[in-house]
Amino acid sequence: MLAIFKKEFYSYFYNMSGYIFLALFIFIASVFFSLLNIFQGFPDFQYVISDMTILFLIIIPILTMNLYAQEMKNKTDQLIFTVPVSITKITLGKYFAAVTLFSSAIVITFLLPITLSFFSSLPLAQICGTYLGYFLLGLCFISIGIFISALCENQIAAAISTFAAIFVCFMIDNLATIFPTGKNSSALFIFILISILCGIIYTRIKNFIPVAIIFIVMTILLIAAYFFNLPIFDSAVYKISNFVSLLARFNNFSAGILNLSDIVYYLSFVSLFLFMTINTIEKRKW
Repeated sequence: MLAIFKKEFYSYFYNMSGYIFLALFIFIASVFFSLLNIFQGFPDFQYVISDMTILFLIIIPILTMNLYAQEMKNKTDQLIFTVPVSITKITLGKYFAAVTLFSSAIVITFLLPITLSFFSSLPLAQICGTYLGYFLLGLCFISIGIFISALCENQIAAAISTFAAIFVCFMIDNLATIFPTGKNSSALFIFILISILCGIIYTRIKNFIPVAIIFIVMTILLIAAYFFNLPIFDSAVYKISNFVSLLARFNNFSAGILNLSDIVYYLSFVSLFLFMTINTIEKRKW
């Protein structure tokens, strides 16, 4: 795994994507720092970090588009299946290479609050919490990016798809506020989720009968809950969206709220997408 990690990490600087990533990240961070903390005299640096979440729409596609898509484009993905290294180690090596570059960019931005601390007292605990949330959020988006890269045979398609997926993550909270909150709308929303879940399960196991059984059972339970007026339909769209939202949990960090459940959710999210990536590559192997 270490050899894969080194190869992938150094490759960022062979094809210039690493330099572009670092330059873009540091430049945008400096712009936000200048606008908020210097020109407006605003002393709270954690707001700079919060505003920098918009950067994920650009930097994550740059960071992850080549991880697997380039292998398939160059037809070197077959080498992955012949080397004496497991797909799990290869995927983790690629993932941690991207995480290391991302972490390096974050560490460089530490210079900004350090500079600000010479002129104003800073809420260090809240800044550290916001940085932690930003780092964990980045881990989640990188795991989405490597999964999409494993699905695509073209780097541009991987980058655009990753951008779209992250954009959806940003929009979940807004969609929840405009979606109708009535009982019928909530039931329809849950039914759509059940359909999507069963579709995902089918793509993994390729067996129609167990998926059909799961779909029928869950649909019957949904209908029963609907006619018995169970409280699951009360603001169901908002509750589900808030639960799965990555940004809502980051807002807890930026507000100085450190919950173990948020950390566990982020790490579980990363594990899920890494598992799906490994599973996708393994299926291609056979």
